[in-house]
Amino acid sequence: MQAKIQKIDVAARTAALESVVLNGFSVDVKRLKDGSIDLAVLAGPHETAPEASATRKVEKANEASPAWRYQIAQVSLNDSSADFTDESTPRPVKVHIAPLQLGVKQVTDDLTKPLAIDGKLTMNGKGELAVART
Repeated sequence: MQAKIQKIDVAARTAALESVVLNGFSVDVKRLKDGSIDLAVLAGPHETAPEASATRKVEKANEASPAWRYQIAQVSLNDSSADFTDESTPRPVKVHIAPLQLGVKQVTDDLTKPLAIDGKLTMNGKGELAVART
């Protein structure tokens, strides 16, 4: 992962980035036989939770402060892949997406604004999908 930072102001709780680039990102997702997807497994191993009192102090500090505001000029996912397996069906269904290219422009904390998206993927080595939204 590469990030080009324009400016971060901790006191004002703002961040401006030129770009965030993920090269060669890979994800393997499985839907289990019971229909569940264990998101904790996707995140990998984790540390034990801090003591409740320490956690509460951080929560109080965050409640008293304004939310972080951010803007990222370009987020890119290059030469990436995704594998999805659905084991909840009588015969497991597997979908392999590679290569996966995705670009999103003008990402901000204002989720009411539309995003400019440009992407292309190949599914199971056969079907191709291209998306462009400006």
